[in-house]
Amino acid sequence: MMYIIIGIVALVLPISTVSDKPCPAKYRRISLEHSFCKPSNSSCKIVFKGVSEQEKELILNIHNTFRNKVAMGQETRAGGLPAAANMHAFTWDDELAAIAQKWAEQCIYKHDCKECRATKGFSVGQNLGFKWYSCPPGNCNIRSADWTGKATDFYEKEINDYSKELVKKHPYNYHKTIGHTTQVIWARTHKIGCGFSSFEGEDDGRPGIIQIYACNYGPSGNLRDFPVYLEGSPCSRCPENSCCGASCNKDFPGLCFISGNAPLEPQPSGLLYFCNFQKDGESCEFDSEGAGRWKLFETSGGTFLSVVVQPGKSSTVRFRPVIKVKRGSCMTIYLRKGPNVFGDQENSNIEIEIEHNGQKNTESVWTYPSKNFIKSPIQMKYDGEIKFALKMSVPANAAAQFLDLYQIEISEAGCQRGK
Repeated sequence: MMYIIIGIVALVLPISTVSDKPCPAKYRRISLEHSFCKPSNSSCKIVFKGVSEQEKELILNIHNTFRNKVAMGQETRAGGLPAAANMHAFTWDDELAAIAQKWAEQCIYKHDCKECRATKGFSVGQNLGFKWYSCPPGNCNIRSADWTGKATDFYEKEINDYSKELVKKHPYNYHKTIGHTTQVIWARTHKIGCGFSSFEGEDDGRPGIIQIYACNYGPSGNLRDFPVYLEGSPCSRCPENSCCGASCNKDFPGLCFISGNAPLEPQPSGLLYFCNFQKDGESCEFDSEGAGRWKLFETSGGTFLSVVVQPGKSSTVRFRPVIKVKRGSCMTIYLRKGPNVFGDQENSNIEIEIEHNGQKNTESVWTYPSKNFIKSPIQMKYDGEIKFALKMSVPANAAAQFLDLYQIEISEAGCQRGK
């Protein structure tokens, strides 16, 4: 007789942590335990693994069906969810899928650490599924993955525990489990990639086949105090580089289909200067000086201006635009920095040089090491036209350091501490 169990089980097998292939530098910067860099668990007898092209389309279709249902205001459960104005369509991401596949091959039914699945472009959310069926050791029929059931479960198993009151502000500690559902319908998430492994194992001493389903989502949802989505008419708050409506996609008329790597949000109003490196324009033109070369990197999370500076060296990015500012206005730099290899000590200095009326003034930029972008404010002390440059310096006794710039803006309002 064969039994099938679907549910949550704590399953841990010994893991081999030595890989023959070097870990790519982009992951060593994030974590030395990054899931992409892990070999398959040598103690796990995998009999089938991977996600086919047909399964990719199935996974996308199921997720986008639920997202469109919510976006169109057709979800009557959870008190009747309001329509969504900015629900992005999911598209497949090979990098997220590769990381998810590596984790599925660890044969462990638990989440990897957040840093262990993050990419250069964004933090990554995760949903996991588990299935077990009994059979004699060495005599099991190999079953294909049940992605229809698992991808559906990610949404359906928790939607009745959700509430429309939580859409505007995602809670930190809700009394019911809802995170799988909210990740599926988190509006600003637009990438998904999944992995699968099927292997021989035991559940409470009973031999059988265990299946692990892993889906990674980027950028991550379930952010505390952030809205799950913006309420409003479908398609009314889509990114600039997207299409939406029945003329765009008749199957999912409530979803914003993005063209390009990342969504391009409208420029905020009331700014004296704005540069986010997402599209060509004079406001972001720059020249690179010094030992490290500043380069633009396109990712699914956006385009960043980035540099790596070696010990004892410095590098400067000099922006070309002439900007008219007012005394008391505020420049905000969205940046992240740290050691180029995780675990090395952070040790660098960031300075801004502002040229006004032929004079150049330099001051330190407030920063701290972070894997996520932080906002560093600089109060403008000038009336009239300015040009500016940013310089990163690394002491001779330090490890190599990186600096990424995501956005720079100058607002008429003054800088506010803590914002």
